[in-house]
Amino acid sequence: MTQNTQHASVGGDVFLHPDAIRLQQAARALLGWSQKDLADVTGVSLSTLNRMERGGGRPSFFTLQAISSALMAAGVEAFRQQDGSIGVKISAEGLANSKEYPTQPDGSKLIKIYPHAD
Repeated sequence: MTQNTQHASVGGDVFLHPDAIRLQQAARALLGWSQKDLADVTGVSLSTLNRMERGGGRPSFFTLQAISSALMAAGVEAFRQQDGSIGVKISAEGLANSKEYPTQPDGSKLIKIYPHAD
C-alpha cells in the first residue's frame, strides 16, 4: 500500500475541520501537553476543553481559532491530504520544546518509533 504524502492544504484551517477535537488531542499528544497546559496557553477554560474532548457541546469558532493558533505557535501543523484524510505533524522546533520527548543529558531527543502493522 502506498501512502500519499502530498498535502492538499496545511495550516490552521484544518483545525476547524469537523474532526478538530481528535486533531487537538493528537496535537496535544505530540507536544506532551495536558488539557490544563492547553487551557493555560489558549485562555480557554479547562472545563470547556474537557467537555469538547468528551464530545459534549459544539465549540465556538473563536474557541477553535484560539486552540488552532496556540497549537500552530507551538510548532504543530494540521494538514489535509489529497485523498481527504487529515492529520497533524510537529516541526523540529516544536519537537525540541515538546514535553513528550524529554531532552537527554547530551542534548538530544530520544524518540521511539514503532513500525506500522499492515
